[in-house]
Amino acid sequence: MKGPQRMLAATAAAALLIVAAPPTTAEETPTVVASTPYTDLTPAASADHLAWATTRPKQQPLWVQPIDGDRFRVNATDTWAIKPEIEGTLLAYTESSMEEFQPDIRFFDLETRSFLEPPAGVNTSDHGEWWPAIDGDLLLFSREDPETSYEELLLLDMSTGESQVLASSSGGRRYFTPGGIAGGLAVWSRHSFDFKTGRFIACDVYVHDLATGATTMLDNPGPRCQFGATVDAQGTVYYGRSGFTCGHHAQLLAVLPGGEPTVLIAFDDGEDFFTSYARDNADGSTTAYVDGGTCAGATDIWSIEV
Repeated sequence: MKGPQRMLAATAAAALLIVAAPPTTAEETPTVVASTPYTDLTPAASADHLAWATTRPKQQPLWVQPIDGDRFRVNATDTWAIKPEIEGTLLAYTESSMEEFQPDIRFFDLETRSFLEPPAGVNTSDHGEWWPAIDGDLLLFSREDPETSYEELLLLDMSTGESQVLASSSGGRRYFTPGGIAGGLAVWSRHSFDFKTGRFIACDVYVHDLATGATTMLDNPGPRCQFGATVDAQGTVYYGRSGFTCGHHAQLLAVLPGGEPTVLIAFDDGEDFFTSYARDNADGSTTAYVDGGTCAGATDIWSIEV
């Protein structure tokens, strides 16, 4: 999938959403934790910071909101950014120039508010690197050849520089969305997108066990779209399930692989979300984040205590 097409597909679902109050059908109503007049996407959080991207005309800033201060923009005004990840005081995200589409993964120190050089083995000069997820020294991300659309999902040990390919795809309409890495698991979504109709035609969630090296697909009652996966320190996978059009029986689910999923949010008809993020709390609980709204234009960032 060529770079600009990849960006279109990555934001297509979210581009159908508009700011709205959280749904009333959840067991616990989510809280709106970030909102702008535009489309707010791809949340990430720690105990001290919340980060997300905002799509607005001719710009896509990446915001960081400290718990005790004012939000600030991380990427320069001549760049777009998406999919932050927070690990301690380290912020990672995807960034590209507005003029020349060449996405790379950027590292930023939230304590000193300065950029860091990513380790060797992350960025390349002739490929696009996307969607970082971090657990300690492990970095999960995707790498795409813009000429052939060949894509690899990579797991890099940043302490040694060694990497392994967890999955690959050569189809121009198919791509990966790395979701999260924690609890001995790496999770991601795989999508097939029809540019003629602007719809997803297949999407599933995959779970990779770091100890055994086994990769399995989460059960899909089908035909359903499963998307937006992440995972917490206890190995619980959070992901979306819906029809193939926006707002068609969308749910946020949680499951321990091999078990039966629990519905955390049952969205009202016409409501949906794009990605999820799991924040591990000091007391062992998890806060789940989604970029949700109604199917008409933009999104907010919501959270729910699990």
